[in-house]
Amino acid sequence: MKCPCQTFFSHHIRGDAIWREIVGADELITKVASWSKRDDRVIATGVCGSHARGEARPDSDIDFCILTADPDSLLDDRSWIYELGPDARVAGPVEDYNLVQSIRVFYGATEAEFGVTDLAWAQPPIDRETAGVINDGLRILHDPEGRLQKARTRAASMLQ
Repeated sequence: MKCPCQTFFSHHIRGDAIWREIVGADELITKVASWSKRDDRVIATGVCGSHARGEARPDSDIDFCILTADPDSLLDDRSWIYELGPDARVAGPVEDYNLVQSIRVFYGATEAEFGVTDLAWAQPPIDRETAGVINDGLRILHDPEGRLQKARTRAASMLQ
């Protein structure tokens, strides 16, 4: 079920644990957007998957895509993770998905996956795996140079 207002269902379900978990997701997305604008290492940030499509369930994780010129700066110095929430709990080692390195973090019951990648992820030619992620849903949070928007346009053209 898709919510056309793109507010991640938080105003549709009130008064129970499901609402609190989804609002937690909304709050984290807002914090990530704000942090992205303040942190000079971040070039662009988006939410991918079910949260981008407005189809998140209470057990859905939040998939973030973070573009940076220096991925190691975010992967090695993880203080930014705790800036987003003092209750952050990193779950396991960094996961390697070729162009993207992913860090799983729990903020209470809210699970986030931070996919950190360099600029090549959004530059042509976009590989089919990247296009699949983008075409499956990308909500841009911070993109002052238009890199994610251009990548979304290129990925959509691959559908035709």
